Formats: sequence, structure tokens, C-alpha cells
Amino acid sequence: MYAFLCADSAIEAIRHLSAHGEWEGRPAWPDASRLLPVWGECVCNQRGFKEYLEHADLGAIGVTRRPVDLLVPSSHLRSAGKSAKFRVWSRPVPAGSCRRLARDLVVCGPEFAIVQLAGSFGKFNELFDDFAEEIHGQVEALESLGKPDEFVAEFPHRWEQARRLAALAATACELAGTYRLRGPGQGVAYGAAPVMMVAGLRDFAATACRGPASGRARAIADLALDGSASPMETALSLMLTMPVELGGFGIQKPLLNVAVDTSVLDDALRGRDSVTPDMLWPDQKVALEYDSSEFHARKGAPQAERDAARSNTLSLMGYRVLRATTRGVSSLSGVALLARQIAFLLGEPLREPTPLEAQRRSKLFGELMPRLAGE
Repeated sequence: MYAFLCADSAIEAIRHLSAHGEWEGRPAWPDASRLLPVWGECVCNQRGFKEYLEHADLGAIGVTRRPVDLLVPSSHLRSAGKSAKFRVWSRPVPAGSCRRLARDLVVCGPEFAIVQLAGSFGKFNELFDDFAEEIHGQVEALESLGKPDEFVAEFPHRWEQARRLAALAATACELAGTYRLRGPGQGVAYGAAPVMMVAGLRDFAATACRGPASGRARAIADLALDGSASPMETALSLMLTMPVELGGFGIQKPLLNVAVDTSVLDDALRGRDSVTPDMLWPDQKVALEYDSSEFHARKGAPQAERDAARSNTLSLMGYRVLRATTRGVSSLSGVALLARQIAFLLGEPLREPTPLEAQRRSKLFGELMPRLAGE
């Protein structure tokens, strides 16, 4: 009997396996587009999952959270409980969209898992329980500052939609990048191979499903970037580039960690054949380097020397190079200053946010920047 890991549980497994170089090379499933197995062939209720766990160790592939997300072909083939959460996929499973880890274990691939999570935005009822209390707190705070007329509020489900888009865009950046988030308190694994590309997510969303899930997944692909090398690069690039109406600064997307050929320089002026800035706007010849305090603490003085040489080489090639530090972007005002500086060099003035958009920007900063823990 098959177990089909999906959604958050699939992301857990992909993170763990790709961090250890064990994702690529796993057999793709299915060979051709097909429907999921029916009753009796897949784990589709709590009892069946309990029996499955008697011989399977999901913790060995990094799946530790409960309930475990499992895919089933019909809403009739699922049950409620604390051990497993069953998600319905009644359409054909696209060829090669999953990986087979064992005879009876299949894990949805990154694009497939993100599409599934994009389709589960609908349940917001619990948000309204705290809505009145939040409004009351905002009013009291503004009154204490003598600014009662500056009160701004929006229905919580609207921000929650934006928040979930940002969170899944960050996940897409991670899986299209070279780092993996480990479990709580376990830090970050660096140097992993990307397991997807943003364009692949966009194509998958356009062809594998229809309706709101497809639209949201394509919106996530529009926000995400390939090539991120750290949680900070993901958080900072999303803060800078997400649309103003969603809380970002609306700056055009850079390329992340793309090599720049240095052969235009004399050999005496360049130390290597190429340099790789953290963020690059090639048409405007603007680069941004992020100096991570955690990264430099690990790599020491030699890394700082390499960073300085890279910046110098870019400057000699006519690039205007900005630098950002962990401390400099640890506040929203610091990120705003950096955004204005980048926009100035790009020749694209920033649009001033409305009061509501400014509120969303503050919330987006709070959503993304906790991802910097350990940076």
C-alpha cells in the first residue's frame, strides 16, 4: 500500500534529502500521467496510516511534524485525526512530478507540493476571533500618541492572503536556491543543489491544475527568484521586489548569485575569470553585496578579503556596488534606506505606499525577517 507524502510533509522530506544530496537520482514517478491509486492501494485513513508506520520510519527522511500530509484521490477516501491530514488530488498526477523513495513511499516534488499548498488558502475563520482585539489595540496606541485619525485597518483575511503568498515565495526561493532550512533550532544547511526552478513552478501551475490554486501558484512564481544562497538573500530580495500593494518596495528583480565574466579586464586587474555578486541588475550595472555576520564568522578573514576583491573587480568593470550588513537591514528603516539607494542607482524612484500599504510593509518585514535567525 502506497503512502503519498504531499504539501508541508513533502517539503520537509525534500529539505532533508536535498541537504544531504539524496534527492536527485531518486526514481521519478509516475512514468506517464495517471490518476492516484484507489482504495486499497494507498494510505487514506488514520488506521491505515497507523499500520503503515509500523514498518516505515518517516523521521529518517526528515518528516517529524504531525499531522503528516498525505495525498488521496477522493474526499471519500480520507478521515480526520491527529496523525495524518489527507489532501485530495482527483486530477491526473503529471508524469515525473513525484519521487519514489521506497516500494511503498512516494513524495511529491517541490512544484507539486507548492501547488498543493497554494490551493489551501481558504480557511480564515480563526483570524476573525482576534480582529476586534487587534483593532482596539491599534486605536489605543494611536490615541496615546495623539494620532487617533491615523488609524488604518483591513480585514485580516486580505493580509493573510498576502502573508501566505510571501511565505510560499520564500519556500520557492529556498528550493530554487542552495540552502535548506532545518528543523526548529537546527539552523541552516548551505551548499545544497537547487531542486527546482521558478520557471518550472510557473509551467507546472499552468498545466497541472486549474482554478485558484493555479493562479496563486503562478503568483508565487512571479514573486520568487532563482539562485538564493541564504535565508537573508531570500528575505531581502523579496522585501525589495515584492509589489508595493503586498508590502514590498516594488524594485525590479535582480539576478541572484550569477557569475559575471571578467575577461574585459586586463589580466593584471582581475584575480579570477568571473565574480559572483549576491544581487545583480546587469542592464543598469548595479550590484549588491550582503555581508552576513554569521557567514563571515564561519569563513573568517580570507572570506572578507575575497569579498573585497570581488567588489573591487566589479567596480573596475563599471558596476556600482552597494553593500548591506545584517545590522543595517535588521530594521525596516534600514531596508527602506537600502531600497531608496538601489532605486536611485536603477533610475526608478520608489512609489510612496498608502497608509494601508505601509502597514502591510511593516507586517511583511515581520513575516520575512524572522527567517534571518542565525544569519
